[in-house]
Amino acid sequence: MRHKLLLGLAAMLGACTQSVQVADGETIIVGATHYRLWGIEAPDLHQTCIEEWPAGLEARRLLEQLIGTRPIVCEERGLDPYRRTLAVCRVDGVDLGATMVDAGMAWAAETSTRAYVGVEREARERGRGIHAFSCRPAATDP
Repeated sequence: MRHKLLLGLAAMLGACTQSVQVADGETIIVGATHYRLWGIEAPDLHQTCIEEWPAGLEARRLLEQLIGTRPIVCEERGLDPYRRTLAVCRVDGVDLGATMVDAGMAWAAETSTRAYVGVEREARERGRGIHAFSCRPAATDP
């Protein structure tokens, strides 16, 4: 009896587990939904900065580490021009967008609220990540 109960619980937990993939430093795929982290702009995946520092790959690597295998919860905020769902996503209650900006792996996006401006200012002052390598958002590069 106990063995059947444990197998049943294992099956239920497996059914609740969603596949999470990290596309880049600002885009995650949960099941069939593409989420773009709201309020941030991460370097393009293959973007490098001075000294050939791989900003885009480092941003994706950090986001993968932040998520790991833990459950992710996303609060939808609309759609972006590419039809990705804009969302504030959290792992263990921690805002992934704010964490990416704080680590210097993303900029505060040009949103109407500029939610992470103070976080970006501190990361810039401390020379974290992209700020240590004079990176600029890809849209502003010549």
